[in-house]
Amino acid sequence: MHPSTTSLERFMSGDLSPIENRDIVRHLVAGCSSCTEETTRLWDVVITGRSAPVPPPEAYERAFDRAREKAAATYSQLLREKDAAAARCLELLRLAPQQQQMLVRNNPSFQTLSLCDAVLTSLEDTLFDDAAAAVNLANVAQQIAEHLEVSVYGAANIADAKARASTLAARAFRETSDYEAAERALRTARAHLDEGTGDPTEKAKFLSSLGSLLTARRRSHEALKVYDELETLHSKLGDRHMVGRVQLKKAFTHAKLQEPEAVIELLHRSIELLDPARDPRRQTIALHNLVLALVESGRPEEAKQHIDELRRLHTEQGGHLNQVRFRWLEGRLAYALGESNTAEDCFATARTEFIELEIGIDVALASLDLAQVLFDRGDLDQAQERLTEAIPILQALGVQPEARAALAFLGQALQVRAAGAKLIRRTAAFVRRVQVDPSARFRPEEILSADSDATV
Repeated sequence: MHPSTTSLERFMSGDLSPIENRDIVRHLVAGCSSCTEETTRLWDVVITGRSAPVPPPEAYERAFDRAREKAAATYSQLLREKDAAAARCLELLRLAPQQQQMLVRNNPSFQTLSLCDAVLTSLEDTLFDDAAAAVNLANVAQQIAEHLEVSVYGAANIADAKARASTLAARAFRETSDYEAAERALRTARAHLDEGTGDPTEKAKFLSSLGSLLTARRRSHEALKVYDELETLHSKLGDRHMVGRVQLKKAFTHAKLQEPEAVIELLHRSIELLDPARDPRRQTIALHNLVLALVESGRPEEAKQHIDELRRLHTEQGGHLNQVRFRWLEGRLAYALGESNTAEDCFATARTEFIELEIGIDVALASLDLAQVLFDRGDLDQAQERLTEAIPILQALGVQPEARAALAFLGQALQVRAAGAKLIRRTAAFVRRVQVDPSARFRPEEILSADSDATV
């Protein structure tokens, strides 16, 4: 991107911040002939206030050298800041939230752009394990951004930093299901972007977070429009990997709309575009969800073709929860292929692990999967027992009352021998619906009316 004429004028007159000065020097040194000609033309206009012949080359070179020296000094300062940022970030992370805020307010060495970015990186690393801690880190990053010196970083770069902090704050709020706070954070981010540098990567981060929030709020069609805009932006930048990430986000949104064929198509496209060397975790997520979508769409033979590669990826990347989820997926694939013994082992193992990990909704779903296998082999007592055992566990883990009611109803139906295979499947489908739509209400008559095997 070429600097504007106004920026070049301010560069010639020495009115830019050190970072803005550095960026223009880098652009000129890179050999941009049009900007060099424009800078030369502006020399006399800016310095003397009148149009005149081009100044002697040595005068231009002296001014250029001074600007380059100033920018080089600033660049060295920024490198020193970046080197110190990691240690200062660790120091902040050891403190209680109130102490963090006090240190940022009162110590200039904790008011740097590099530290702000380091805190935001820590936020992203924390997000999936401890969303509440991520919210606090977002507050710290926002406070650092508020204390950045305009004379050092420039107003536009500071606005970008504030936008990044607010965008990531929105992600953290979304993970804690505080959607109102997430929307406020995104409105703040949008306002800062309007005052920023216009960097398309900053806009992309904002659009990605906005799309995810709209999806979480079940405004899926609005989310897809945002993702279309995001895909266009990444395509213009020539970033295939990021286009692949957008396909993955679109797949999750279509899954909420219960459009399995669109999900499968988007996941295939995502896997084709994603760069495993750049983001191996994302590649694994895409393949895992492709296998799941194929199983749920009644295409287990296709899913089986990918299971060995998915096992390798999960083994390489580790993570106990990911291993448990893969074991559960193996069970669902085995059941779809008619391998009931393998499926039972997988479901039982996954259920036990989810109880230990205290992931309530997955305990419910794994219990239903296990009950299905037990029912199929005629062991109704064990099927009913597994469901009855799950109810107090689900209550202790805070699972939605509607999901607990569905499992309790199914358990009673099994107890009086009034449940059929379809009733189990439809109960599982309802619990999965609750997972993405907390407003869903359990109505036994709706499930029973669609289940010809049930006689209750």
